[in-house]
Amino acid sequence: MTKFTPKFSAVLMSLVIASSVALPEISANSDKYSVSWTTHMDGGIVKGDHNDQYHNFREGKHVSVTVSSCSGAGTAYVQLYRSKLFADLDLGTETINLSNPKTAKFSKKTDKTSGSYYFWFWGGNSKKVSLKGTMHD
Repeated sequence: MTKFTPKFSAVLMSLVIASSVALPEISANSDKYSVSWTTHMDGGIVKGDHNDQYHNFREGKHVSVTVSSCSGAGTAYVQLYRSKLFADLDLGTETINLSNPKTAKFSKKTDKTSGSYYFWFWGGNSKKVSLKGTMHD
């Protein structure tokens, strides 16, 4: 029968504790999204808070919106907010060039870990704009 020495047991326990503490920092929060809007008929905007589309992001992170596919022309805009009791926190607006979409990364960091972050999407100069991709911290 194999016996663990106290030193080996202490090292093993330290590794288990360290890995369980470090694990949440390794995995980012991410959600897939799919939005589309008619630039004139819908008022040209999709408001996540009006559609009950909230996302969970961790404190102190730069949120990114990655576009995997899109349709439309011109420039689309994405704005990030965190819902608060009186006035929602505006974390900035980023642009997405619809002819050459890239990841839009917000320069302001999230101020707290919360599931109350939401996005507004608008813009473009074609009749309809569609975006699909991933948002993550």
